[in-house]
Amino acid sequence: MALVGLVFASLGACAAKAQVAVLAAPRDGDAGIAIVAPTTSSSAQIDPETPPKCLDARVIRAAHDCPKGAHVDYATLLRAQAALLPPPPAGGIKKRAAEKRPADPRAKVARRPFTTDEIAYVEAAQRFVCNEPDSADRREVVFSLARTHFEAHQWEEAAVLFHDLAESGDPSVGTFAVQLSLESLNVLGTHESRPGCFELLVEWTNRAHDAYCGAKMRPENGELCVTLGKILVDLTRSHAG
Repeated sequence: MALVGLVFASLGACAAKAQVAVLAAPRDGDAGIAIVAPTTSSSAQIDPETPPKCLDARVIRAAHDCPKGAHVDYATLLRAQAALLPPPPAGGIKKRAAEKRPADPRAKVARRPFTTDEIAYVEAAQRFVCNEPDSADRREVVFSLARTHFEAHQWEEAAVLFHDLAESGDPSVGTFAVQLSLESLNVLGTHESRPGCFELLVEWTNRAHDAYCGAKMRPENGELCVTLGKILVDLTRSHAG
């Protein structure tokens, strides 16, 4: 069972237009939206002891892992993140995009292993998140961590971390995290044949709609709420069919 692609294409486009910069430096195609420091406590995490359908408990634990090592401060983390940014392409961004375009459509969503620089960054980011629970930069770092998994097509890890942020209710990262968590689940259900992911997709979409589109909806959430409504209609039709 696959969802109608237009809804998730719209969702992805919405996220792409306003994606939060990875820490301080935006990547190609990002709007470079600045992150407001969170004012609430750290977000609730998915419990690996009672994992939802379609997500592996081992992946949930690994996503929340605290690697051993020296304490990482924010400046060190920025330097590790900077190593992930590619140098400016000689022929411009459009030429790089054409060079990266895979011939096999399945390669667009195929999982890839982290590069050496990504491994170093992810370990540093996880240590920062674990050691700085009250830092104003914590959610920004979690978003960057989730984004790194997302760009490596590690959809399960990305879904877990983006959902943690979506549940936080922090408007500076939550709305973008909602979109990317749902997109990650959709890829898992559609391309990895995990029907349980569609059930989870319904649950997470409803939770997001209740959290961001209720009576106290912020005006800037309008586009997100329209998209969430379309997803729910699409899911209902898919189950009915």
